[in-house]
Formats: sequence, C-alpha cells, structure tokens
Amino acid sequence: MLTLAVDHKHSTVHSVSPSHLPIAHCVPATEAVPVLDAVVFAKLAADLQSRSAAIRVVATFRNLLPQRIRELHVKIAAEDTEAASTILLGLNVGASMVGARRLEVLTQSVLTSLGQGRGASARMLLTKLSTEGVRFYTDAAHAFTRAA
Repeated sequence: MLTLAVDHKHSTVHSVSPSHLPIAHCVPATEAVPVLDAVVFAKLAADLQSRSAAIRVVATFRNLLPQRIRELHVKIAAEDTEAASTILLGLNVGASMVGARRLEVLTQSVLTSLGQGRGASARMLLTKLSTEGVRFYTDAAHAFTRAA
C-alpha cells in the first residue's frame, strides 16, 4: 500500500488502497487503456538503444510518482492551479514517455478540468489518478522484476 492521498479537510496524509477509493461518474473510462503499454516501452528502449536504460527511466518515474501525486493533492486543495498544472504537465509527459497510458489519460483529464475552472471535477479525477498511480507503481515493479 502506498501513501498517495491527502485528506484536504484535515491536511493529513492517508494510505490509499485502490479498492477503497470512491470513483466519480465523471471519471473517464480507462479500463481498456493499458496500465503499462509494452509498445511504448519498446519504443523507449529502442530510442535509448538499451532496454536497461529504459527500465531505469521507468524506475525513476515510478519512484517519483508518490511524491508528485502527494504534491498535486496539496496544490489542488490549496487551489494553486498554476502549480498543480505544472505538476500535471510533468506527470503527463513522463507517463507518455514511459508508457503509463492510464496515468497519461487521467493527467490530461485533470488538466482539462482545472483549465475549465472545474475544481470539484479535478478533485474527483485526482482520486482516480491516485488509484491508477498505485496500480502503475505496483504493475511496473512486477513487470520489471520478472523481466530482470
């Protein structure tokens, strides 16, 4: 279990279990989108001319993910749209690069909600983003442990 969610009302951090998070109806359907896209990973490995270098890039993204999602919760709770957007853009680019397809879709959705001034929608989407962050964190670890 990872610590990724922030209780905005009390400003405390809580552990997140993907099975315990409420999912809002405005959340984009991501079940058909892969958590980790092997085709994107293969392209990254080819671009870097090294599978091990690509694994290191994924590991770096994975290891920074919990901190970045925590920071995102704090910025959105504080209604600091500019700082939240900066974090989201970084997450979106990183997710796109490593093949974290669900995170890529969700970061774009949160960005869109923030850009349209829909803070409540952004907070609901952030719950789903946290869930998918946990899923990516776990799935990437398993994928590359088996591959090593």
